Amino acid sequence: LPSSDSGVVIFSTSSMEDGRVWEASTVRVHFAQTSECGGLPAPLMPTSDEVTVSVFYTCGDDVDAPPLALVRVVPRTTGVLRAALDRLFEGPTATERAAGFSSWFSDATRGMVDSVNLSDAGHAVVDLDDLRPVIPNASASAGSQLLLSQLDATVFQFPTVQTVEYRLDGDCDAFFEWLNRFYDRVLRA
Repeated sequence: LPSSDSGVVIFSTSSMEDGRVWEASTVRVHFAQTSECGGLPAPLMPTSDEVTVSVFYTCGDDVDAPPLALVRVVPRTTGVLRAALDRLFEGPTATERAAGFSSWFSDATRGMVDSVNLSDAGHAVVDLDDLRPVIPNASASAGSQLLLSQLDATVFQFPTVQTVEYRLDGDCDAFFEWLNRFYDRVLRA
């Protein structure tokens, strides 16, 4: 995978006699993630009162695959991290699920982001309602990997976020004990 979002392709014609370059040209290219998930309509364009954020869901059943970005349009706000998390917790749309995207997040988790606070130093505290009764199987190793990868990708898309601490009803330990990840408390970008 390329390590940047864009690059160039260089085309050249060389001399068969001595190998000198006779002519060369470059073409700018943009790298995009590809996946087996497809058939989605083009994302909506925001109006002047709206912005776009990304939510990240997994394509297919491979929990080790990095989640892929899907665009959401939200009202213009200074709380874009909160807006992105609110949309993440709504889960993939029916069209996205039909295209192969999966997530623990769904209509059942809609509205379960209690609060989001971001310090000037870039430390985000994301407090969630108690998810344990809603998605109990997320505590399995593959389940926690899937949940954390989607949460982290959505949170760390914003360059102002340097670290994140997740909580269930104000309790950081409860969140990581639920996911059987006792060693994690604060995650870094």
